Amino acid sequence: MKNAICQILFLLVVALAVPTGAVGDAYDFKLVMSQDKNLCPAISEVLSTEYSAIGIQDPPRHEWFVKWEPLSGLNEQFREEPQFNDDHCSIYRWAMFDIDNDGQAELVIKWSACLGGIRSDHVYIFRSDEPREGISETLLDRAPWDSTQGKVNRERLLGQINYTGQWYELRKLPPFKDDRGHSQLHGIGGKVWIYPFMFGGQTYLNLHGLSGMHVIARYKRPGKIGEKLEDVCYVDRRKR
Repeated sequence: MKNAICQILFLLVVALAVPTGAVGDAYDFKLVMSQDKNLCPAISEVLSTEYSAIGIQDPPRHEWFVKWEPLSGLNEQFREEPQFNDDHCSIYRWAMFDIDNDGQAELVIKWSACLGGIRSDHVYIFRSDEPREGISETLLDRAPWDSTQGKVNRERLLGQINYTGQWYELRKLPPFKDDRGHSQLHGIGGKVWIYPFMFGGQTYLNLHGLSGMHVIARYKRPGKIGEKLEDVCYVDRRKR
């Protein structure tokens, strides 16, 4: 636990100090873990092509990636509630797609909010037919946690994915030794951008941040609020 806390604090300090990638930065993308001989080389090539043309914080434009819509188009309630208005440190978007590959589309909302002045993604998953009023109440989350209404708001969620301020360990890479000789796992965290995409009829997630690793994973709904990712590829991003 102590090592994990140290990792998170170190990551946050580093993330604040690392300059954000800009258009014109040149990167090399190297596949360092692959459990799908078709997907992993293909997405490595797509990432390499994408980020030679856009900044590392920009949403990918490739046709595989989910296209998000402004939340204001989902229901008039979202236009009337000031909290859902876009600004530099808060952007809401939505899309309808099968995020957990169960054969049914879900309504997926992504909230990009600031940590240390840089946005990080939170993903909320609802049933496709969930009443829009309920979605609004859950996202606003104004009811006390231990209240009946607070429980109702949480139970509307099929799941959520959020690693802001957390450390996601890359358990399919061998550990390394830190400066004190302690064994540590590689990971990503602090600020994490989440970009779902489609490949071979399946949905995958590309998760990355200011550090160099991209995690390509499949989301599996755990049956309660939380998340479970199955890592399929790790792609290491390094400036030339």
